[in-house]
Amino acid sequence: MSFSPASDEHAIVEVVFGLSFARPFSSNDVEIVAKSHHLWKDQLPRMSRSQALQLMFGDAPPPAEVQFPSASGGVVVFDRVKPDGTLDWRLKVEGNALFVNCLSYTRWAEVWPRARAFMHDACKLMHTKGNPVASAVLQYIDVFEWRDRNKAFDAAELLHPNSPQLVIARRAMDHLWHAHHGWFRASEKGRYLERLHTDSVQNEEAVPIIKIDTYIQLHLKSPWSAEQAFGENLVDIEFDYMHRQQKQLLLEVITPEMAERIKLHV
Repeated sequence: MSFSPASDEHAIVEVVFGLSFARPFSSNDVEIVAKSHHLWKDQLPRMSRSQALQLMFGDAPPPAEVQFPSASGGVVVFDRVKPDGTLDWRLKVEGNALFVNCLSYTRWAEVWPRARAFMHDACKLMHTKGNPVASAVLQYIDVFEWRDRNKAFDAAELLHPNSPQLVIARRAMDHLWHAHHGWFRASEKGRYLERLHTDSVQNEEAVPIIKIDTYIQLHLKSPWSAEQAFGENLVDIEFDYMHRQQKQLLLEVITPEMAERIKLHV
């Protein structure tokens, strides 16, 4: 197999967890969070502040229907970097949303409780009563590298034979191509936006890669209070569901051989 996942055990380079609320947080709420750095300082030692920041997922901003209001109360970010200077973990309070980025993915059972705790702690600090959770976001970015320099790049060695992305791959003159798709799916809980972006590019070392960016956002029909979201474990149920849906999306894109290699099971 000429493709190799970014990690020995999986291909995940980043996962993003997010909760957006009905209204932007106040300046006072953001200030309370900023002054509570001691809660996370051992895990997220660095703090930064700004008055406005445009959030971007992947290489381009999200479509208009999933963008969040501008940060009227400012932005506060807590993070940790790896020894090489790249991002490790981050908690961001911005506008009406909380985001946690993990770039050191191990497995769901370890990563989700940590992300949940960051979001829960931030919620407890702010005055979220009367400002319910309106949507939840989960995004995965998987990267597969072409390691065999003695063979011509062939996306078919990674992409599932029935995947629509292969149509574009076969028409491409070289390994540079993009296939971006998005759709809405109705649910009793509300409406899901599901987005699948597949990009074949070169990394900073000029190695051909295929990056698969899967994004799911639930727009809640009946918003949750923060107390319900965490006290009744609604976030656990929903993020676990979106996690399984992310796996299903990836299974529909990559070959069974690669799915077996990275132990991708729903």
